[in-house]
Amino acid sequence: MGIVNDITEQTQQLTKLIESQRLLDDTSGLANIGHWRLDIAESDLFWSDEVFRIHGYEPGEITPELDMAINAYHPDDRELVANSVSRSQAEGKPYRFNARIVRPSGEVRHVIASGQTRKEGGVDVVMFGVFQDITEQVETQEQSQLWNYLVNETPEAIIITDAQGNTLWVNKAFEKISGYTFEEMEGKKPGSFLQGPETDQATIDKMSQAIQNKQPVSVELLNYSKLGEPYWIMISIFPRFDAKGELKQFMAIETDITARVESEKQLAQKQKDMENLNFQLERQKLAAEELAAKESEARLRLEKEVEKSKKLQKELETLANTDALTEIANRRYFMIRAESEFQRALRYKENLHVVMFDVDKFKSINDTYGHQAGDQVLKTIVTVVKSCLRDKIDFLGRVGGEEFCLLLPHTLPEDAVGIVNRIRQEIESAKQSIDTNVTCSFGVALAVQFDTFNIALSKADEALYDAKHNGRNRVEYWQV
Repeated sequence: MGIVNDITEQTQQLTKLIESQRLLDDTSGLANIGHWRLDIAESDLFWSDEVFRIHGYEPGEITPELDMAINAYHPDDRELVANSVSRSQAEGKPYRFNARIVRPSGEVRHVIASGQTRKEGGVDVVMFGVFQDITEQVETQEQSQLWNYLVNETPEAIIITDAQGNTLWVNKAFEKISGYTFEEMEGKKPGSFLQGPETDQATIDKMSQAIQNKQPVSVELLNYSKLGEPYWIMISIFPRFDAKGELKQFMAIETDITARVESEKQLAQKQKDMENLNFQLERQKLAAEELAAKESEARLRLEKEVEKSKKLQKELETLANTDALTEIANRRYFMIRAESEFQRALRYKENLHVVMFDVDKFKSINDTYGHQAGDQVLKTIVTVVKSCLRDKIDFLGRVGGEEFCLLLPHTLPEDAVGIVNRIRQEIESAKQSIDTNVTCSFGVALAVQFDTFNIALSKADEALYDAKHNGRNRVEYWQV
């Protein structure tokens, strides 16, 4: 709002001086500022060159008229304009408002309008004022607000430090993952808080060397939370330079990969168990050859071990494809399955909807009731959602901490919204292990209208963002 307030103060100052001929001449030199004058008795409207340009015309291209000027305002803003001018005339005071105008091309521009009425003998004779195009400032402000929202809502932890490595800023995800607040980290080096006894020194040295050389680096690193709990991250560090090429900051993006690392450890142990099992099988086969008298018994044992080996192999595949907490598809397997479903839908020209949803205010649940309670909430939600799905047709996966994705094949748009709304209602009414109402927000997109599944997924994510922005516990359908 600082940009708009500055512009407002400037506009108020211009209004007080607008009848000065010197100012009228100079306003054309200011950025996107024009002036106008209306002789009320004659209905004679004058626009400066810049007012023509703001409205989308070349200077002198048309003869400005009062009705045309009023109708140039966006339909939703015309009541505001009329009320502001009427109040100004009744009170004898200047008016000022922010509004939108629509150019002949259909382009919408944001403006600040300021003016007043001059009376003679108690009768309004002249209206005059200034007009300023602030579209770029408004869009810049909206982009800044969107950026702030995205970096604070992303599940990836973000840290920004100065050139010496001292913390300048962290986002909410960092505070959630590490347990440290920005106030605790500000002005300090992150490594002094996060690295512990089992953090690999060679990895630290690799990061330090890249930072010293002002180069980007990505590594997997063991960190420790404020409570002393170890967790694994994939950290990518990027140097940021100013226009002169001087190092100004470092930005670090951290992804919590603890679950993946633990899964890899389990896979490694299973692989070791399988190797031991295979070794035992070989020994048993040799024993069977040497002990012909016990051939039948040895064959039976061998068959059992083979069956055990197959079962173990199936468990390995399940472990690699399944989220450990919720026992549904993990992100890797979900994306493989989703791509296959997407290609099949394109090939046979069938509908396929993709749904992104997450738990509303999940951080507050974790902070209030603890992570075990939060985990139970996620498991309950998965149970509820699965009960609403078609067996062997719809497909559900966990793609983030509290984020889930759902595929709805052979589903019309209206049916997809109906199914998702039913899921939303079932989640809201489900009995949870905590004494608070748990809700989810949903974004839905028709996948087959896009060239790739990743684009479809991003559109569903945009719809989810709209659902969050519009109040949570709702379903938004992505449309052009």
